[in-house]
Amino acid sequence: MSEMKHTKGPWMFDTSYAWTERELGGKRVLNTHYRVTGPNGDGWTPIAVCSSNAKATDNEANAKLIAATPDLFQVALAYLGAFETHRVTNTSSANGLDVTGHIADLARAAIAKALGEHP
Repeated sequence: MSEMKHTKGPWMFDTSYAWTERELGGKRVLNTHYRVTGPNGDGWTPIAVCSSNAKATDNEANAKLIAATPDLFQVALAYLGAFETHRVTNTSSANGLDVTGHIADLARAAIAKALGEHP
């Protein structure tokens, strides 16, 4: 597994950069902007900005999801570590699916994607 090269968490959802207006096709359009920031030595640096003239709720939800990414990544690593250490399985009697193993596969795929090891 490769080493993560991202800005270390925590990442914060930042509402201080929320609204701007601009002209679009002769009309004034309200754009929503939500910023995600992360620690950078003596302050905070932008990680991502979710911005468009789409619904404000979409931009806000996207920014909150991005802000949670380092935490979710740590959960996936912890889950996969526990699964591989203890090799616990939980076979559902309804369809024979190893639910725990399936979740471990999902965690592996998400980790690989985050590390750039998976298309």
